Amino acid sequence: MIGITVAANGGLAEELAAAALRILGPQECFSAAGINPGSTLPEDASRISAAVSGFGPGCGELLILTDLHGSTPTHAALAFAQGRAGPVAVLSGANLAMVVSALSHRDSLPLSKLAEKAAQDARRSIRAASTQL
Repeated sequence: MIGITVAANGGLAEELAAAALRILGPQECFSAAGINPGSTLPEDASRISAAVSGFGPGCGELLILTDLHGSTPTHAALAFAQGRAGPVAVLSGANLAMVVSALSHRDSLPLSKLAEKAAQDARRSIRAASTQL
């Protein structure tokens, strides 16, 4: 099973994770890492490491979903990935559709395809809903 961690500024990571759990129910190998202002890159990478430390041995590969490309959480995820043994993919632009998609398809797709599918589903979920009134 591919492990999934949401890393985002402030409480966004925890809220995205909580919303996904309300939709899908309990999930193994799933966590959130809130990145706080004023912390250093090594501290932020350690926060991500702590978030995945509870994953069991069946969660070898890892997908980290971050809030914004170029953000501190993305930089922390990339720093964490460089120091971790085993495959890690980092996907930025996280929204609830991305998180739900990644969790829903992680048992049926390899890591690279899972990242592509989650990104595609995230983009598809963005709509000008008021035009449908």
